[in-house]
Amino acid sequence: MLALPIVRELVSKVVLVDEAYLERAVNAYLTLQKTMAEGAGAAGLAAVLAEPEMFRGRKVGLILCGGNIDARILASVMVRELEREDRIVSFRLTIPDQPGVLGQIATRLGRLGANILAVEHRRLFLDVPAKGAKLDVTVETRDRAHGEQVRVLVRPRSQTRALAGLPVERVGGDLRDASSLVAAVQGVRRVFHLAADYRLWTPKPQEIYDSNVAGTRHLLAAARRAGVEKFVYTSSVATLAVPRGDDLPDEQTQARLEEMIGHYKRSKFLAEREVLAASRDGLPVVVVNPTAPVGPGDWKPTPTGRIILDFLNGRMPAYVETGLN
Repeated sequence: MLALPIVRELVSKVVLVDEAYLERAVNAYLTLQKTMAEGAGAAGLAAVLAEPEMFRGRKVGLILCGGNIDARILASVMVRELEREDRIVSFRLTIPDQPGVLGQIATRLGRLGANILAVEHRRLFLDVPAKGAKLDVTVETRDRAHGEQVRVLVRPRSQTRALAGLPVERVGGDLRDASSLVAAVQGVRRVFHLAADYRLWTPKPQEIYDSNVAGTRHLLAAARRAGVEKFVYTSSVATLAVPRGDDLPDEQTQARLEEMIGHYKRSKFLAEREVLAASRDGLPVVVVNPTAPVGPGDWKPTPTGRIILDFLNGRMPAYVETGLN
Protein backbone atom coordinates (compact mmCIF):
# COMPACT_ATOMS: atom_id res chain seq x y z
CA MET A 1 0.00 0.00 0.00
CA LEU A 2 2.96 2.33 0.55
CA ALA A 3 3.75 2.23 -3.18
CA LEU A 4 0.18 2.93 -4.35
CA PRO A 5 0.34 6.76 -4.05
CA ILE A 6 3.64 6.76 -5.97
CA VAL A 7 2.18 4.58 -8.72
CA ARG A 8 -0.88 6.83 -9.04
CA GLU A 9 1.31 9.88 -9.44
CA LEU A 10 4.04 8.59 -11.75
CA VAL A 11 2.82 5.52 -13.66
CA SER A 12 0.93 6.16 -16.91
CA LYS A 13 0.02 2.56 -17.76
CA VAL A 14 0.10 -0.89 -16.17
CA VAL A 15 0.71 -3.91 -18.40
CA LEU A 16 -0.65 -7.23 -17.17
CA VAL A 17 1.10 -10.44 -18.27
CA ASP A 18 0.31 -14.09 -17.64
CA GLU A 19 2.57 -16.72 -16.11
CA ALA A 20 3.90 -17.94 -19.46
CA TYR A 21 5.56 -14.57 -20.21
CA LEU A 22 7.02 -14.38 -16.71
CA GLU A 23 8.54 -17.83 -17.24
CA ARG A 24 9.94 -16.79 -20.62
CA ALA A 25 11.47 -13.67 -19.09
CA VAL A 26 13.08 -15.57 -16.20
CA ASN A 27 14.49 -18.11 -18.67
CA ALA A 28 15.75 -15.40 -21.04
CA TYR A 29 17.67 -13.63 -18.28
CA LEU A 30 19.22 -16.91 -17.18
CA THR A 31 20.14 -18.37 -20.59
CA LEU A 32 20.95 -15.20 -22.54
CA GLN A 33 22.24 -12.79 -19.87
CA LYS A 34 23.48 -15.40 -17.35
CA THR A 35 21.53 -13.51 -14.70
CA MET A 36 19.09 -14.90 -12.19
CA ALA A 37 15.81 -13.08 -11.59
CA GLU A 38 12.65 -13.97 -9.74
CA GLY A 39 9.27 -13.60 -11.42
CA ALA A 40 8.62 -10.09 -10.09
CA GLY A 41 12.12 -8.98 -11.01
CA ALA A 42 11.66 -10.17 -14.58
CA ALA A 43 8.20 -8.58 -14.97
CA GLY A 44 9.54 -5.69 -17.06
CA LEU A 45 10.99 -8.02 -19.69
CA ALA A 46 7.79 -10.10 -19.55
CA ALA A 47 5.79 -6.98 -20.46
CA VAL A 48 8.04 -6.35 -23.48
CA LEU A 49 7.63 -9.96 -24.61
CA ALA A 50 3.84 -9.80 -24.17
CA GLU A 51 3.33 -6.42 -25.89
CA PRO A 52 6.19 -6.02 -28.41
CA GLU A 53 4.36 -3.45 -30.57
CA MET A 54 3.96 -1.12 -27.59
CA PHE A 55 7.72 -0.84 -27.25
CA ARG A 56 8.89 -1.24 -30.85
CA GLY A 57 11.15 1.60 -32.03
CA ARG A 58 11.68 2.98 -28.52
CA LYS A 59 14.58 2.96 -26.14
CA VAL A 60 13.45 0.73 -23.28
CA GLY A 61 15.06 0.51 -19.86
CA LEU A 62 14.41 -2.62 -17.81
CA ILE A 63 14.92 -2.66 -14.07
CA LEU A 64 16.19 -6.03 -12.93
CA CYS A 65 15.84 -6.81 -9.26
CA GLY A 66 15.39 -9.78 -6.98
CA GLY A 67 16.87 -13.26 -7.28
CA ASN A 68 14.64 -14.94 -4.71
CA ILE A 69 13.58 -18.01 -6.68
CA ASP A 70 13.58 -21.65 -5.59
CA ALA A 71 16.02 -23.87 -7.50
CA ARG A 72 13.32 -26.44 -8.22
CA ILE A 73 11.01 -23.79 -9.67
CA LEU A 74 13.87 -22.43 -11.75
CA ALA A 75 14.60 -25.91 -13.13
CA SER A 76 10.90 -26.35 -13.93
CA VAL A 77 10.81 -22.99 -15.75
CA MET A 78 13.77 -23.99 -17.93
CA VAL A 79 12.26 -27.37 -18.83
CA ARG A 80 8.87 -25.80 -19.64
CA GLU A 81 10.57 -23.29 -21.95
CA LEU A 82 12.32 -26.14 -23.76
CA GLU A 83 8.87 -27.68 -24.27
CA ARG A 84 7.48 -24.40 -25.63
CA GLU A 85 10.36 -24.30 -28.12
CA ASP A 86 9.64 -27.93 -29.11
CA ARG A 87 13.11 -28.93 -27.95
CA ILE A 88 11.40 -31.35 -25.58
CA VAL A 89 8.45 -33.14 -27.18
CA SER A 90 5.99 -35.55 -25.55
CA PHE A 91 3.61 -37.83 -27.41
CA ARG A 92 1.48 -40.91 -26.82
CA LEU A 93 1.41 -44.07 -28.92
CA THR A 94 -0.96 -47.03 -28.96
CA ILE A 95 1.12 -50.17 -29.47
CA PRO A 96 0.65 -53.96 -29.45
CA ASP A 97 1.80 -55.28 -26.08
CA GLN A 98 4.39 -57.77 -27.30
CA PRO A 99 8.17 -58.21 -27.14
CA GLY A 100 10.28 -56.11 -29.48
CA VAL A 101 7.84 -53.27 -30.16
CA LEU A 102 9.47 -50.88 -27.69
CA GLY A 103 12.86 -51.65 -29.20
CA GLN A 104 11.58 -50.85 -32.70
CA ILE A 105 10.26 -47.49 -31.51
CA ALA A 106 13.53 -46.65 -29.75
CA THR A 107 15.48 -47.58 -32.88
CA ARG A 108 13.33 -45.37 -35.11
CA LEU A 109 13.65 -42.41 -32.70
CA GLY A 110 17.40 -42.92 -32.62
CA ARG A 111 17.61 -42.85 -36.41
CA LEU A 112 15.69 -39.57 -36.36
CA GLY A 113 18.24 -38.09 -33.96
CA ALA A 114 15.89 -37.83 -30.97
CA ASN A 115 17.21 -38.41 -27.44
CA ILE A 116 14.73 -40.33 -25.29
CA LEU A 117 14.24 -38.71 -21.89
CA ALA A 118 11.36 -40.74 -20.47
CA VAL A 119 9.13 -43.67 -21.38
CA GLU A 120 6.03 -44.80 -19.50
CA HIS A 121 4.22 -48.00 -20.44
CA ARG A 122 0.48 -48.03 -19.58
CA ARG A 123 -1.47 -51.28 -19.90
CA LEU A 124 -4.56 -50.45 -17.85
CA PHE A 125 -6.23 -47.84 -20.08
CA LEU A 126 -9.70 -49.03 -21.09
CA ASP A 127 -9.62 -47.42 -24.54
CA VAL A 128 -6.95 -49.82 -25.84
CA PRO A 129 -7.34 -53.50 -26.79
CA ALA A 130 -6.60 -56.13 -24.15
CA LYS A 131 -3.39 -57.02 -26.00
CA GLY A 132 -2.38 -53.38 -26.46
CA ALA A 133 -0.85 -50.60 -24.38
CA LYS A 134 -0.36 -46.84 -24.32
CA LEU A 135 3.20 -45.60 -24.50
CA ASP A 136 4.01 -42.08 -23.28
CA VAL A 137 7.34 -40.92 -24.69
CA THR A 138 9.31 -37.74 -24.02
CA VAL A 139 12.24 -36.94 -26.32
CA GLU A 140 14.78 -34.17 -26.70
CA THR A 141 15.21 -32.62 -30.16
CA ARG A 142 17.83 -30.33 -31.68
CA ASP A 143 15.41 -27.48 -32.33
CA ARG A 144 11.82 -26.75 -33.37
CA ALA A 145 12.46 -27.72 -37.00
CA HIS A 146 13.77 -31.10 -35.87
CA GLY A 147 10.74 -31.61 -33.66
CA GLU A 148 8.44 -30.81 -36.59
CA GLN A 149 10.04 -33.23 -39.03
CA VAL A 150 7.65 -34.23 -41.81
CA ARG A 151 6.81 -37.84 -42.60
CA VAL A 152 5.20 -38.64 -45.95
CA LEU A 153 3.29 -41.73 -47.03
CA VAL A 154 4.56 -43.13 -50.33
CA ARG A 155 3.07 -46.00 -52.31
CA PRO A 156 5.64 -48.60 -53.44
CA ARG A 157 5.25 -47.73 -57.13
CA SER A 158 4.57 -44.01 -56.77
CA GLN A 159 6.39 -41.37 -58.80
CA THR A 160 8.30 -39.40 -56.12
CA ARG A 161 10.03 -36.70 -58.18
CA ALA A 162 7.99 -34.03 -56.35
CA LEU A 163 9.73 -35.09 -53.11
CA ALA A 164 13.25 -34.92 -54.53
CA GLY A 165 15.55 -32.91 -52.28
CA LEU A 166 12.97 -32.35 -49.53
CA PRO A 167 14.05 -33.11 -45.93
CA VAL A 168 11.22 -35.57 -45.24
CA GLU A 169 10.98 -39.07 -43.86
CA ARG A 170 9.40 -41.46 -46.34
CA VAL A 171 7.21 -44.32 -45.13
CA GLY A 172 5.80 -46.95 -47.49
CA GLY A 173 2.08 -47.60 -47.46
CA ASP A 174 -1.25 -47.20 -49.23
CA LEU A 175 -4.56 -45.64 -48.23
CA ARG A 176 -6.26 -48.89 -49.23
CA ASP A 177 -4.02 -50.90 -46.88
CA ALA A 178 -5.26 -50.12 -43.36
CA SER A 179 -2.38 -51.93 -41.62
CA SER A 180 0.23 -49.82 -43.42
CA LEU A 181 -1.43 -46.64 -42.12
CA VAL A 182 -1.29 -47.80 -38.50
CA ALA A 183 2.49 -48.04 -38.73
CA ALA A 184 2.80 -44.80 -40.72
CA VAL A 185 1.09 -42.55 -38.13
CA GLN A 186 2.79 -43.94 -35.03
CA GLY A 187 4.53 -41.06 -33.25
CA VAL A 188 2.86 -38.45 -35.46
CA ARG A 189 1.30 -35.42 -33.76
CA ARG A 190 -0.65 -34.01 -36.71
CA VAL A 191 -1.96 -35.71 -39.84
CA PHE A 192 -2.46 -33.75 -43.08
CA HIS A 193 -4.56 -35.88 -45.43
CA LEU A 194 -4.03 -34.44 -48.92
CA ALA A 195 -4.03 -37.67 -50.94
CA ALA A 196 -6.82 -38.47 -53.38
CA ASP A 197 -7.52 -40.33 -56.60
CA TYR A 198 -8.15 -37.20 -58.68
CA ARG A 199 -9.63 -38.41 -61.95
CA LEU A 200 -12.72 -36.93 -63.53
CA TRP A 201 -13.47 -40.19 -65.36
CA THR A 202 -12.30 -43.79 -65.26
CA PRO A 203 -13.68 -47.09 -66.61
CA LYS A 204 -13.25 -48.48 -63.06
CA PRO A 205 -14.96 -45.91 -60.79
CA GLN A 206 -14.75 -48.19 -57.73
CA GLU A 207 -11.01 -47.44 -57.62
CA ILE A 208 -11.83 -43.80 -56.85
CA TYR A 209 -14.10 -44.77 -53.96
CA ASP A 210 -11.55 -47.29 -52.62
CA SER A 211 -8.89 -44.58 -52.28
CA ASN A 212 -10.95 -41.51 -51.46
CA VAL A 213 -13.67 -42.92 -49.19
CA ALA A 214 -12.39 -46.20 -47.77
CA GLY A 215 -8.84 -44.82 -47.66
CA THR A 216 -9.97 -41.80 -45.66
CA ARG A 217 -11.89 -44.09 -43.30
CA HIS A 218 -8.74 -46.20 -42.79
CA LEU A 219 -6.60 -43.14 -42.09
CA LEU A 220 -9.12 -41.73 -39.61
CA ALA A 221 -9.10 -45.01 -37.70
CA ALA A 222 -5.30 -45.10 -37.64
CA ALA A 223 -5.11 -41.46 -36.48
CA ARG A 224 -7.64 -42.07 -33.71
CA ARG A 225 -5.73 -45.14 -32.58
CA ALA A 226 -2.45 -43.20 -32.53
CA GLY A 227 -3.99 -40.32 -30.53
CA VAL A 228 -2.99 -37.57 -32.97
CA GLU A 229 -3.47 -33.95 -31.85
CA LYS A 230 -5.03 -32.75 -35.12
CA PHE A 231 -6.37 -34.27 -38.34
CA VAL A 232 -6.45 -31.84 -41.29
CA TYR A 233 -8.45 -33.13 -44.24
CA THR A 234 -8.17 -31.58 -47.70
CA SER A 235 -11.65 -31.87 -49.16
CA SER A 236 -12.86 -29.98 -52.24
CA VAL A 237 -14.98 -27.04 -53.28
CA ALA A 238 -17.05 -29.70 -55.02
CA THR A 239 -18.58 -30.75 -51.70
CA LEU A 240 -20.10 -27.32 -51.04
CA ALA A 241 -23.79 -26.78 -51.68
CA VAL A 242 -24.72 -25.31 -55.05
CA PRO A 243 -27.08 -22.32 -55.45
CA ARG A 244 -30.75 -23.24 -55.34
CA GLY A 245 -32.96 -20.76 -57.13
CA ASP A 246 -32.11 -17.19 -56.15
CA ASP A 247 -30.57 -18.15 -52.79
CA LEU A 248 -26.81 -18.42 -52.48
CA PRO A 249 -25.47 -21.16 -50.18
CA ASP A 250 -23.58 -20.41 -46.97
CA GLU A 251 -21.94 -22.45 -44.20
CA GLN A 252 -25.33 -23.62 -42.96
CA THR A 253 -26.52 -24.94 -46.33
CA GLN A 254 -26.26 -28.72 -46.53
CA ALA A 255 -25.16 -30.22 -49.83
CA ARG A 256 -26.76 -33.42 -51.09
CA LEU A 257 -25.16 -36.45 -52.69
CA GLU A 258 -27.43 -36.22 -55.73
CA GLU A 259 -25.98 -32.74 -56.42
CA MET A 260 -22.48 -34.21 -56.87
CA ILE A 261 -21.72 -34.72 -60.57
CA GLY A 262 -19.31 -37.56 -61.32
CA HIS A 263 -17.61 -40.21 -59.21
CA TYR A 264 -14.76 -37.96 -58.06
CA LYS A 265 -17.09 -35.35 -56.55
CA ARG A 266 -19.29 -38.04 -55.02
CA SER A 267 -16.27 -39.72 -53.47
CA LYS A 268 -15.03 -36.45 -51.94
CA PHE A 269 -18.51 -35.75 -50.59
CA LEU A 270 -18.70 -39.18 -48.95
CA ALA A 271 -15.13 -38.89 -47.60
CA GLU A 272 -15.92 -35.51 -46.04
CA ARG A 273 -18.94 -37.08 -44.33
CA GLU A 274 -16.58 -39.68 -42.81
CA VAL A 275 -14.30 -36.92 -41.50
CA LEU A 276 -17.17 -34.93 -40.00
CA ALA A 277 -18.51 -38.08 -38.34
CA ALA A 278 -15.08 -38.66 -36.78
CA SER A 279 -15.14 -35.07 -35.54
CA ARG A 280 -18.47 -35.66 -33.82
CA ASP A 281 -16.92 -38.71 -32.16
CA GLY A 282 -14.17 -36.54 -30.64
CA LEU A 283 -11.31 -36.56 -33.17
CA PRO A 284 -9.86 -33.01 -33.50
CA VAL A 285 -10.54 -32.31 -37.17
CA VAL A 286 -10.09 -29.41 -39.61
CA VAL A 287 -11.68 -29.61 -43.07
CA VAL A 288 -10.23 -27.48 -45.90
CA ASN A 289 -12.22 -26.92 -49.11
CA PRO A 290 -9.82 -25.60 -51.78
CA THR A 291 -10.97 -24.57 -55.24
CA ALA A 292 -8.91 -25.21 -58.38
CA PRO A 293 -5.26 -25.76 -57.33
CA VAL A 294 -2.82 -24.58 -60.00
CA GLY A 295 0.88 -23.82 -59.94
CA PRO A 296 4.37 -25.34 -59.76
CA GLY A 297 4.68 -28.99 -58.78
CA ASP A 298 1.72 -30.23 -60.83
CA TRP A 299 3.93 -32.63 -62.75
CA LYS A 300 1.29 -35.11 -64.00
CA PRO A 301 -0.60 -32.74 -64.56
CA THR A 302 -3.83 -33.05 -62.57
CA PRO A 303 -7.14 -32.65 -64.42
CA THR A 304 -7.17 -29.02 -63.27
CA GLY A 305 -3.73 -28.37 -64.70
CA ARG A 306 -4.60 -30.27 -67.88
CA ILE A 307 -7.46 -27.86 -68.59
CA ILE A 308 -5.06 -24.91 -68.55
CA LEU A 309 -2.40 -26.66 -70.64
CA ASP A 310 -4.94 -27.83 -73.22
CA PHE A 311 -6.29 -24.29 -73.57
CA LEU A 312 -2.80 -22.76 -73.91
CA ASN A 313 -1.76 -25.41 -76.46
CA GLY A 314 -4.88 -24.93 -78.60
CA ARG A 315 -6.32 -28.36 -77.78
CA MET A 316 -9.64 -27.03 -76.45
CA PRO A 317 -11.76 -26.22 -79.51
CA ALA A 318 -14.86 -25.43 -77.45
CA TYR A 319 -16.12 -25.11 -73.92
CA VAL A 320 -19.45 -25.20 -72.14
CA GLU A 321 -20.87 -22.52 -69.89
CA THR A 322 -20.09 -23.94 -66.47
CA GLY A 323 -18.15 -23.18 -63.30
CA LEU A 324 -14.97 -24.61 -61.83
CA ASN A 325 -13.45 -22.20 -59.34
